[in-house]
Amino acid sequence: MSQRAALLVRAGRIASYARAFGRLRGPYLLAKLRFARRNLVRLSLPALGAPILVRPRTSDKTAFEQVFVYREYDTSFLGFKPEVIVDGGANGGFATRWFAHSHPSARILAIEPEASNFDLLVRNTSHLDTVVPIQAALWNRPTSLKIENPTDEKWAFRIAEESTGGSSEVRAITMDEVIASIGSNQVDILKLDIEGAEKELFESGCDSWLGRVKTIIIELHDRLRPGCAASFYRAIRPYNFTQFQRGEHVIVVRRDS
Repeated sequence: MSQRAALLVRAGRIASYARAFGRLRGPYLLAKLRFARRNLVRLSLPALGAPILVRPRTSDKTAFEQVFVYREYDTSFLGFKPEVIVDGGANGGFATRWFAHSHPSARILAIEPEASNFDLLVRNTSHLDTVVPIQAALWNRPTSLKIENPTDEKWAFRIAEESTGGSSEVRAITMDEVIASIGSNQVDILKLDIEGAEKELFESGCDSWLGRVKTIIIELHDRLRPGCAASFYRAIRPYNFTQFQRGEHVIVVRRDS
């Protein structure tokens, strides 16, 4: 990238932060993330109430921007008020916090398998009575799971079945178990960013719960696990969904919603 192109990119990011957080606060937050010397930065966003914690030298920075700067999980277009939200692949809790801010009366189950991410998720949501963090991985059946790339970036952890027959590193949880745990017959928003595990999730066993989901916001990871998109679209075909696209996310909404 040329120096001029790099300057234009930087100027664009400053402008995006300014639009999201204000002319003064936006550039300040960007600088705080860029020049942070600590491994954990506390960012105060007045609209959120409690500060949000970000690990600035990890993928947290980009995840934070996707959620709060570019607002990729903005659901204001929905024609109903969500009561139950499932955040599958909650990472450090950024999308969870966005949903909690946007829909303060909704119950949110935030599911994250990796220990360091789950710790941050808990810290970022401990003040919210409406959020229930669950350390587990969404899967299509009970089984032994493991994280197959534990040294990769924080938002890139992938789940695979444990073939050795040893003790499970990661708890598997099915959508049927999730829905049963909330005591509701319906999930209004199912957000999925699960790094390829959507292939297994929609490959089998999903007919028992798909008809009870109003909205799915999903990032498909065929570049990591070929067949993710095919599995997803094959599963939702019998249901009455309308599709939208926002950035990397596919959004499907049941027409009867």
